[in-house]
Amino acid sequence: MLKKEITFIERVRKKLACQIDNCGKNIVFTVSENDIKFLDKDKIKFFGKCTKCLRTVKIKSTDWQMFNKLMGQSKLEMSNSTYSAIFEDLSNGKE
Repeated sequence: MLKKEITFIERVRKKLACQIDNCGKNIVFTVSENDIKFLDKDKIKFFGKCTKCLRTVKIKSTDWQMFNKLMGQSKLEMSNSTYSAIFEDLSNGKE
């Protein structure tokens, strides 16, 4: 394992307070559709929550594949944004 991978896994395990191998299968990451549309790939953050202990962790989108490799396959969900829908409704005369 590379030094970068060791540092990454230690940091994530510390945030999750987890020392179990393959615990990534219990993590569900979410990302806003607005982040995907409007941010550069290296600026997007994934917010993860463990379905067992309910602890959270935040990682860069560029680290998601490394997380899955080292911690086990996690899930990724996109949250719909209602922010742009508000402006669409206002521009169509709906208030």
